[in-house]
Amino acid sequence: MRSKPSAAYQGRTIGVPEVSTRADIHRTHTTEHKLSDLWARLEAIRTEANPKARPLKLTSGRRRALGARLKEHTAEELLTVWRWWQTSQHDRAVWLRSKCTVDTILRPSNFPGYLDLASASPTTKTATDAEQVWSLLIDAMGRVGSRRLPTPADIPALDADTITRAIAALGGPGRWSALCQTHSRDLQYRVRPQFVKTWEVSCG
Repeated sequence: MRSKPSAAYQGRTIGVPEVSTRADIHRTHTTEHKLSDLWARLEAIRTEANPKARPLKLTSGRRRALGARLKEHTAEELLTVWRWWQTSQHDRAVWLRSKCTVDTILRPSNFPGYLDLASASPTTKTATDAEQVWSLLIDAMGRVGSRRLPTPADIPALDADTITRAIAALGGPGRWSALCQTHSRDLQYRVRPQFVKTWEVSCG
């Protein structure tokens, strides 16, 4: 015959792990879906700027970092930084594209600074210096490739008319594809001097 639990025992509270409610589960699923959707939009910006780039996976670490930044900033601010990182000709953005990964962009100590740079009012002045235009064209060659001519969307620092004149200084639209396949040393020492000379004459 079982004895009754003592009064002291009956008064004890037994700790039982809380079970997630349906609302908690729904909230978690909604957050995961939001992060996956945002990542897809960020990747679309990156692959549009560099179609040859390999897809980046949304790893657990990146998911956590993205979620943390989304708690501090809006989705539009994240997209703004991504677009600046992938398309801006700002020295910092160009350096980040060549040296750093997405994990650097999402780092909490870095992101606010990148957002400030990305949100700064862009200059309306079109680049006209021969060496600067040359550098912008070379950067575009690496991103656009030989499949088409660059546009202002590819080189925000140049307007359509300036791009047309720059292509002409390279030898015309027909040379773009060939130059995209030219070794960087030949571009630097054989093509660049002629481009600079032609550009300066056209601007004079």
